[in-house]
Amino acid sequence: MDDTQLLRLTHDVIDLYGDVYYQAVTYEADDPIGYQQIATSLYPLMLAIGNRRIPPSLTLVMRITAPYCFRRLDDELWLPLNRFYKPLGIADAVRVDYDKYRPLAIPDDRLNLRWAHRTGDNSCWLYNDGCQPYRSTKDARAYFTRMKGVLGMIPKAFEEAA
Repeated sequence: MDDTQLLRLTHDVIDLYGDVYYQAVTYEADDPIGYQQIATSLYPLMLAIGNRRIPPSLTLVMRITAPYCFRRLDDELWLPLNRFYKPLGIADAVRVDYDKYRPLAIPDDRLNLRWAHRTGDNSCWLYNDGCQPYRSTKDARAYFTRMKGVLGMIPKAFEEAA
């Protein structure tokens, strides 16, 4: 994959996140989250990056848009957060009231936390600083394996890349 194709794939992922976030906060979709579609689009991007030096701008995009952890909102809902502990797509420095983002939360019965990298009482993480998915193909594969396990899904992209 050349740099132009990689850039196009990156823009497609960013557009998808924008669409999913907009649908979720405006309640314009029956299934506003679309995590399977997000995971399916991110996986080829991360594999395409491989062991290349990743541009800081793409690293920042991934830190803002890719799920880093899930925070429990109550007994039935988990909110996916980015590397800045904000809802996906948000990077503002201001404090965020997680309850305002309940439409983005995932019901407890749709998560399988045994697949998480690490769990706590009210959080579970998909990776840590030592295995960031945008650092290498190996870390990307491990991240997406955990994400598909936690979310209980096996998108076609996972099956084809395995």
